[in-house]
Amino acid sequence: MAQLLKAELYKLGHQKSFPGLLVFSLFLGSLMMLDRKLPASAADCFSSALYNMPLLYFLSIILCPLFVGTEFENRTLHAAVTAGRQRLSLFLAKGIVFLTASSCILTAPLFAAALAGRLFFGGSCFSHTVRPAAEVFVIFMAVCAMGSLPFFLAFVCRDVGKTLSLGMGVFFIMIFLLNLPDAQFLAPFLPMGQLRLLSLGQLSMASTQLIFVDAAWVFLCFAGAGIIFCHADLT
Repeated sequence: MAQLLKAELYKLGHQKSFPGLLVFSLFLGSLMMLDRKLPASAADCFSSALYNMPLLYFLSIILCPLFVGTEFENRTLHAAVTAGRQRLSLFLAKGIVFLTASSCILTAPLFAAALAGRLFFGGSCFSHTVRPAAEVFVIFMAVCAMGSLPFFLAFVCRDVGKTLSLGMGVFFIMIFLLNLPDAQFLAPFLPMGQLRLLSLGQLSMASTQLIFVDAAWVFLCFAGAGIIFCHADLT
């Protein structure tokens, strides 16, 4: 398993797509922060970056077919299975590395905003009305849940174009749902919606409930993708 993780990290590090998307995420996240009112405190910087994070989701969706979909098209996974590698180990290594890369892309502007807020304004990045540890864990789980959906779609489609098209379609549907008049009732059940409500301080559910929702997203997506991969004909 350790060797497989090293191999996946090596592939990720030598793909131009990951560093390119990471830099673009930082640039776009910084640009979108200026689209709202200028921050007046470290907490404003953090909440503004958190508010824009759902809009950066498409970058994670783009990364997935490039990192996972190409492995099916190039028959890299087929060759690994034929060589005797365990499918479950291959799947877990691919999933762990992709979630790590996706989380880095999505949270990079958040870390940059928190650092800028501390440097320019000082003070805490969190509002005095929230528990920092609980908020950080909710953000972490929501980001993992967001990454798990395109990962699932990659194993459903097993094709770069189809994975990207379906993923972007789901992204736009979620954006549409979050802009409906009654979005506040639906948003807590969507990881993107949780981040948006969290940034606005409008969450109506407890942190434990949000974490359970996100854990359910991760479990269902990974379980579905794992079942598909373990029973797929890769000969």
